[in-house]
Amino acid sequence: MRKIITQIEHDITDFTPYQVVKMKPEDGDVVELDRQRYIESRYTPKQQNDIDRCNRVLSKKNMPEMTEEEINFMLDPYGFRERLTTLSKEMENSKAVQRLAGFKVDTKITEIK
Repeated sequence: MRKIITQIEHDITDFTPYQVVKMKPEDGDVVELDRQRYIESRYTPKQQNDIDRCNRVLSKKNMPEMTEEEINFMLDPYGFRERLTTLSKEMENSKAVQRLAGFKVDTKITEIK
């Protein structure tokens, strides 16, 4: 069985990240199959795949690639992600959580005798 891995490695001279695909065949010698400069993406692999697919379709129709605003709309047409992010930030504040839950927590410190 071949053992194949993908990992991020950095160039020792300038610390440029590379995504490397390596394979270890049954004979045991590790072979590097591919090395590409690694570009950090703010999108998940599925989202990036959707973006690339749409841009290819637009390119075939001689249209410009999507803008960032168009990408954001395509990925989240109803704005759910933005609302969840806002709600998540509100939930970090304990008073906001208490207000949303409909109760208030008061802390009293008492001496134990």
